[in-house]
Amino acid sequence: MKRIQFYLVFFLFITITSCESLSSVIQEPRLSFKSVEIDRISLTGMDLIANIEIENRNGFSIPLPKIDWELFINDSPFIQGVLHNERSISSRGKDTVSLPLSLTYEGVLNSFASMIGTGEAAYQIALGITFPIPVIEQKIYRLDFSGVIPLPQLPKLNFQAPRVARIDLLGVELAFDINVENPNRFPIPFPVINWDLEVGGVPMLRNRFTGSETIAAEASGAATISMGVAYADIFRAVSSLRNAREAPFRLTLDIASPIPALSSLSNIVTIPGALPILR
Repeated sequence: MKRIQFYLVFFLFITITSCESLSSVIQEPRLSFKSVEIDRISLTGMDLIANIEIENRNGFSIPLPKIDWELFINDSPFIQGVLHNERSISSRGKDTVSLPLSLTYEGVLNSFASMIGTGEAAYQIALGITFPIPVIEQKIYRLDFSGVIPLPQLPKLNFQAPRVARIDLLGVELAFDINVENPNRFPIPFPVINWDLEVGGVPMLRNRFTGSETIAAEASGAATISMGVAYADIFRAVSSLRNAREAPFRLTLDIASPIPALSSLSNIVTIPGALPILR
């Protein structure tokens, strides 16, 4: 309906100005990128908003254009689409068309595996803009914008040496402090940690630690893992330690990434030490 109204107004306009050619009557619109912003960023991906400013230099309103767009990552095609508009721009007016773009980290990293761990990626937005207006309706206006988007990064882990939290004649309890630094621009859950404790080369304890804390964007979080071992269990498993003053142990941590796109990556850490044995 709006397009029909435009053509009626346009027909009347060129009838009045029939002594002029259409090419001199139609003033081509001015186009520019106003901004490209990150609208949302999360564990799974981000939304970009590209704002295109359009200036109508004519003395009559014109329909907003159709926009064919394509997004490139590191100079390679990634996604594309078409944006249709139903509004119009008033005479001598300006308007901003917002183009939403959604990216999933899984999609980006599956397509460009070499970027895992890089922290950012270059992107380019290429637009082909057409107006349903006589004289210029076959013309394609080109606009390009380049920038950089952040990519998810594995959290950085810092471990403190195990300490004796409790010791008595029945056994010993170890405590292990972990600090997790989140370098990302979005919050992440505390990583899930599977841990195994061996004493004298024999598996003794196995458990999973799941922290309830959420680590804020570009912040750190800490947690403590506690594990208690009874001397009776140690002596039953390793009889050679009955007369020893300490028992060698090995703590193995298998830390899964809390970021879905990086879930296939794990960090395995092995920490040796010695348990004191009371006589």
